[in-house]
Amino acid sequence: MKFLKRFKINKSILKSSDFKKLFRYISTKKYFKDSREIIKGISERNKILKNSTRIHLFLNNLLKFNYILRNSISISGTGGDVKNTINLTTMACITLCVIGQKTIKNNGFSYNTNKGSYKFVSKLFGSNLLKNTLYSFNKYKKTNIFLYSTANIINRNIFGENFKKIRRSFKGPTFFNYSLSSFNPFKSKYFVLGVNKVNIAKICSNVLKTNGSKYSIVISNYKEIDEPTLFGKLNIIKRIKNKKLEVIIDVGKIGFKKINSIDYILAKNIKESIKIFKESISSKNSKIFENIILYMCLVLNVKYNKKISFPRLIIENIKNNGFVEKKFNGLLKYLNEKNNIKQA
Repeated sequence: MKFLKRFKINKSILKSSDFKKLFRYISTKKYFKDSREIIKGISERNKILKNSTRIHLFLNNLLKFNYILRNSISISGTGGDVKNTINLTTMACITLCVIGQKTIKNNGFSYNTNKGSYKFVSKLFGSNLLKNTLYSFNKYKKTNIFLYSTANIINRNIFGENFKKIRRSFKGPTFFNYSLSSFNPFKSKYFVLGVNKVNIAKICSNVLKTNGSKYSIVISNYKEIDEPTLFGKLNIIKRIKNKKLEVIIDVGKIGFKKINSIDYILAKNIKESIKIFKESISSKNSKIFENIILYMCLVLNVKYNKKISFPRLIIENIKNNGFVEKKFNGLLKYLNEKNNIKQA
């Protein structure tokens, strides 16, 4: 109880060393209500930045490996939107690796839906991929994509069942959605973060300024989804070292289809999400495929453009490029071969 009293005195700001105590607190069932109170406190908007930088220090000290992947693009989403959407971020990452862009994808659990990226990747590539970080890293050298889960790259099992139960009890985003998604364990210079709330986007951009990345884009959707979609407007905050640019993008005005309903990105479960992904690859005129291309444009923008810009012909160039089409066909064939999925 001393920790809880000191927490109240410090007004919801924790030291890096406090997180060890917090996770110990969370893992103890009798402190469920107290732990929930602490998480609620550190999840306040004006507390997220300081607490995020400090939990990042705590997690860096727990890393099993010292992999430095400076030139890869790290991509993550906060989750917490509870919209039952497809795994669009993961789909974009896989598609980027097919065209040769090295990417790092943080795969997390969904505590309020059945379509977390961890489950999607496990089902798509095999259940052992995320647990065996060394294997995943070796595959990265050949496939251009490094898939990992924070829980499996640190030395302690701090995300136990009680942690999951407390997260589920909030039925929405907490401090952990923002701090764990912005964690940069492999020191990538380039970071793309999807944020589910526009009013949190600036805070998350400031967090990325402290996480070791020099170039970043924070994408937030006015429909409270942590991914860029073909409906509604997008709020983009791009940071180039210490310079910051914020723009609002109407996808219909930059050469993309504009959809008036969220229905096209909804899925009942992981199985349906994977089915939609396969269909988007084989039918390149689909809404999902175009949405993936929109995401790819934003991701590539963080590394290859000095300002926000979208070549209007980029969609058609990708669709009509024989080399890329061949790569997509290879990916589709891989996804359809169940034996390969099990062995991956």
